[in-house]
Amino acid sequence: MQKRIHNLDGFRFVAAFIVLLGHATQFRHTYVIWTRGQHILNIASQVAVSFFFILSGFLITHLLLQYQEKNKEAKLSSRLASFYRRRMLRIWPLYYLLFFICFFVIDRGFLASVMPKDFPNPIAHHPTELTLGYLFFMPNYTGNYYDGGLYFLGPTWSLGVEEFFYLFFPIGFYLAGRKNLGKYLVGLTLVSFLLFMFCGKAGPALFDNEKQAWVVTSYLYRYRIYCFALGGLIAWAMLPENRMSRINHFFSKKFFSFGLGILIIYLLATYKTFGFLMHPVYTIIITLFLYTVICSGIRFSPLNFSPVVYLGKISYGIYLLHPLCIATMFYLLKPFDLNLQSNAFAFLFFTGTAVMTIGLSILSYELFEKFFLRLRDK
Repeated sequence: MQKRIHNLDGFRFVAAFIVLLGHATQFRHTYVIWTRGQHILNIASQVAVSFFFILSGFLITHLLLQYQEKNKEAKLSSRLASFYRRRMLRIWPLYYLLFFICFFVIDRGFLASVMPKDFPNPIAHHPTELTLGYLFFMPNYTGNYYDGGLYFLGPTWSLGVEEFFYLFFPIGFYLAGRKNLGKYLVGLTLVSFLLFMFCGKAGPALFDNEKQAWVVTSYLYRYRIYCFALGGLIAWAMLPENRMSRINHFFSKKFFSFGLGILIIYLLATYKTFGFLMHPVYTIIITLFLYTVICSGIRFSPLNFSPVVYLGKISYGIYLLHPLCIATMFYLLKPFDLNLQSNAFAFLFFTGTAVMTIGLSILSYELFEKFFLRLRDK
């Protein structure tokens, strides 16, 4: 299998940056009325998270297949232990550093001074529950049940989804084996999609308590495991024994990549949401796009420009740290008493947030994350 796959680091940065812009737009929306451009960024940021799930499913399956080829004689327990150790060393250090900063370094009055008066501040009402919830890596439950959770830790809900996937997927991967991997991934896709449909349509009727119904259905709605499974199917399709299939040959034409890329941009630019089926529809289109990009071997020059590739490598920091930078930038601009609806404020707010987030992510990657990455790769 390919050791290096072009474009992926660039895609990762673009997706993280779209999430940053989307969340900055949502934050500004608490003071400024929505515009069409803000609506587009809002939907694009949601789609970007689905893209992260697809890409994560592809990369994890790809890496598991590589590890399986190199360690054919290793016991299942040692393979799983190696996988979980590597994932923990990549995800947990920055997560717990941010947790520590948010709960024990930042003054709790800081968030209250930045947010509008009617903005929920759950840490003021549920400090113990929030501390324990985030400490034991339950960002989904904690965030959903306690008024959205702590703003600075907002993006961690997707880490909860990924950790859930990492928990069971490798076990099924090794039990299914290379021969039945395709069937396992197709079955996982179908089961996950049916659960998604059930939660959206029938789930609320199962609960008498309105808040419980909302928490459970919202919680399960976020667990878009079909995104990971479809990403894994791309990795399975790229196995040597599958590469020469007619489907792979058909989708290896570069015009498919360009066509699907243009389609995604068009759908987002025209604010197509597809209602309840938004995530499944965009997931299918993005999966096909990523599949054609990998099949064709196409290289998008801007995505492979070395600074962009580096930004892709620090995208985890960009994704996780940007809410802290959004609130900080707003706090720094408040004394200037700018009109919040003015172009000058928008320019300073978005530009400052982007620069601060990238700068902080570089520091995090070089001075903190790299230490654990070296441990992971030993």
